[in-house]
Amino acid sequence: MLAYGYQKFGGPTVFEELPQSQLIPTDNQLLIKTLAVNLTEEDRLERLGTIQSVALPHIPGHDVIGKIIQVGAAVTDLDVGTVVAARTNHTYADQVCLDDEFTIEVQQVRKK
Repeated sequence: MLAYGYQKFGGPTVFEELPQSQLIPTDNQLLIKTLAVNLTEEDRLERLGTIQSVALPHIPGHDVIGKIIQVGAAVTDLDVGTVVAARTNHTYADQVCLDDEFTIEVQQVRKK
């Protein structure tokens, strides 16, 4: 898997590709293929090193939209192939594990 993050604090040039281990969802989680992320002020402040709780190396990101590719055994209300949105951590990655209770289905709007 591939993720984007940094190993030192600074401007946008500190971003680099970081390897990511294969993610395996727990019983109450979903594994998604990332379709979009939201760039936030919180992400920028983390990258600059102004938020003390950030450990390096760091994969930033909090808001994500993606397509479910695997569901945990206890997930009953969402299916593989469903597009979802969530707020979590480490979303600048090809794949992200999400807790199902903090995930909502994205209703796709079709133009007529």
